Amino acid sequence: MRFVSLLVLSCAALSAALTPTQISNKFKKMENISTRCINKAQKLEAKDGININSPSSRFQDIFKGIDEIDRLANEISASVEALPSQYSSSDSTVVMNGYSSWSSQHQEVYVNLNYAREPFAGMAPVCNAIRDSISKDQDSLDRLGNALLNKVATSDRYVVTRIRAGLGKQASGVKRNYCQGINGGE
Repeated sequence: MRFVSLLVLSCAALSAALTPTQISNKFKKMENISTRCINKAQKLEAKDGININSPSSRFQDIFKGIDEIDRLANEISASVEALPSQYSSSDSTVVMNGYSSWSSQHQEVYVNLNYAREPFAGMAPVCNAIRDSISKDQDSLDRLGNALLNKVATSDRYVVTRIRAGLGKQASGVKRNYCQGINGGE
């Protein structure tokens, strides 16, 4: 009886797993959201920092976008973590193409946030909001990177490691630059 229950649970987990193509499509969605965040970051003005908690603040649009990216990243992570074995070489390529394309766009979100930081120097509410959003983002993206490291083809692991390092460096830079000179700053 236990064996049958275990078998049913295993089959349910496998059927819930996303195919490499479905994962690639989720990365494409994440890429589109990152593009929208870039556009918002490029238009940030001092009033967006002054009214950071207002729904009309571009920061709120960016934070919502990052939250949606994190939700999708966590879906992908859960699916990849549930796989019983490593991806085949061809499946790994499909997943990695999506991951690489999205990650380069997501790094641009961080780059554009850094370019826009000057009007927000010394604004503790902006520092706190950026730190909270980016820290949560880093946690989700670390989980995603770990999941991929364990399941992609061996030849793709270096790329995952490099992408994770690049995202981490950019994210830390954003937190540091927005919180410079503020108590509890990065």
